[in-house]
Amino acid sequence: MKINIGQINFINCLPINLPLARLGLLDNLEYEIFDSVPSDLNQKLFCGELDIAPISSYEYLINKDKYQYLDGISISSKKEADSVLFFCDLAFWSNPNKVIHVTNKSATSVNLLKILIKEFYKFDLSQISFEVFDLNQKYQAKLLIGDEALQEDKTQYEEVIDLGAKWFELTCLPMVFGLWTINKSSELFKNQELVKEVNERFLELRDKGFNEFYPDMIIEAFKKTGLSKTVLKKYFSNLDYSFSDKHKESLDFFESYLTRQLFKIN
Repeated sequence: MKINIGQINFINCLPINLPLARLGLLDNLEYEIFDSVPSDLNQKLFCGELDIAPISSYEYLINKDKYQYLDGISISSKKEADSVLFFCDLAFWSNPNKVIHVTNKSATSVNLLKILIKEFYKFDLSQISFEVFDLNQKYQAKLLIGDEALQEDKTQYEEVIDLGAKWFELTCLPMVFGLWTINKSSELFKNQELVKEVNERFLELRDKGFNEFYPDMIIEAFKKTGLSKTVLKKYFSNLDYSFSDKHKESLDFFESYLTRQLFKIN
């Protein structure tokens, strides 16, 4: 059997991507890896072009009947996410014509921003326009994720809001941004014994990423972003790659906010 694996090409996936590249998956399983951004992996997994991929928690929630997540592993923030940031000038909050420029790379982060704006700042979402940004433009308010958020010059904006930290303030729970997920229509899903082996292997790879491969992971992240090793070590220490009962509770909260306040997802 050959399977197609999606990989997010942000440094937050290096703890899995790097050990996978060095050690491989399973000896009895042929595979091919496809690198892309979260939104593209969402679409490819949904359409069956991929068998397994880390997809946004939003995509998982709106299509739960199509997916089975790998147990015990996620892309989450303990408190601060560091790479899911809302940048704005103070004048934005009093502007009667509010426009937020958002990334088209992550549905979870955009919808999380909408929840937080409604819950924390008490704004009517119907009075705010959300438009996809051009990286080369300066805006009054914008949302960045991943390496772009980490590399952004924060001094150009009067306020920088970490969405992971705000979610923790709202719920006292880690924010689950993504899950490694299998398409239920794939050949892989039909062999649940193999699914179990793959699940165990991803957990092993994650653990190796934070042990013997940790120095190499920091070096690779530095090469990709140019950020200092101090910044990168803090970043990875703030991230959480487990998926416990607290993470599941957080995911339930996220789903309830989406359903109750923004739109029906079921």
